[in-house]
Amino acid sequence: MLLVPFHFHQSLIASKRVGARKITKIALLPAIFNISEPITFGLPIVLNPIYFIPFVLAQPIGFYIALFFTKIGFIAPIVNNVPWTVPTLLSGLLYTGNIRGVIVQAICLIVTTLLYIPFVKIDNKLNAERIAMDEMDKANS
Repeated sequence: MLLVPFHFHQSLIASKRVGARKITKIALLPAIFNISEPITFGLPIVLNPIYFIPFVLAQPIGFYIALFFTKIGFIAPIVNNVPWTVPTLLSGLLYTGNIRGVIVQAICLIVTTLLYIPFVKIDNKLNAERIAMDEMDKANS
């Protein structure tokens, strides 16, 4: 199953950095169609030791969640060819041919989003000075 990195979810949920939230909003539409480069290079995820850990772990975790549900028979093995740009959840339906694929992708989405939240909070702590300056700029505006 396709599982785009869900950086935009975690930034909208937990980030206090104004810049990160702006990039997240800009990258939301491409991310819907599994185009993650604006967030990967704009946040940045690339060469960022904080986000590197969840970035590397999210894909295998999503894979093994889907594999688990395939092994227990909840979803059938994927046999349909679906373009990679089909949005998450809709692609789950098209890959499996039933609503169970959507459920599995939703579970993957939730788990991988929860994986990122502690790292976003660490990023907030490390950038507390920048966040405080952003809040002062807002108050002065």
